[in-house]
Amino acid sequence: MTAMAIMFTGCSGEKDSDEVKKEVNTAIVVKPEVVAQVEDLSGTVMFNSVLGYWYINVTGVGSYDNVTLYFPLNMKTEYCRTGQKVHISGDLYEMVEEIEVPAGTDYYAIKLTKIQEQS
Repeated sequence: MTAMAIMFTGCSGEKDSDEVKKEVNTAIVVKPEVVAQVEDLSGTVMFNSVLGYWYINVTGVGSYDNVTLYFPLNMKTEYCRTGQKVHISGDLYEMVEEIEVPAGTDYYAIKLTKIQEQS
């Protein structure tokens, strides 16, 4: 049996803003199967300086204990701003790299099919 993985980059585009971290093209490796799809989630764009990954933090409705971190595979640089509120939809993948997260936190790589700035 052969293991397969797919590699994507976190954010794409020019790195011309001081607000855009230097690590916008950090590679994320994922397993090839789509594990789920999500639609119209509201979250906040964040950057993990230890991992060098951008992610979207989504909290469960009515709970701070249930958090999901979505690591975008195809997010445009214009959305790579810490604290930016966004609406997202996309396909979820399991990440090959294991990430240490607090209890009650899940994480996935996401291939965005939609992203919009929240008003």
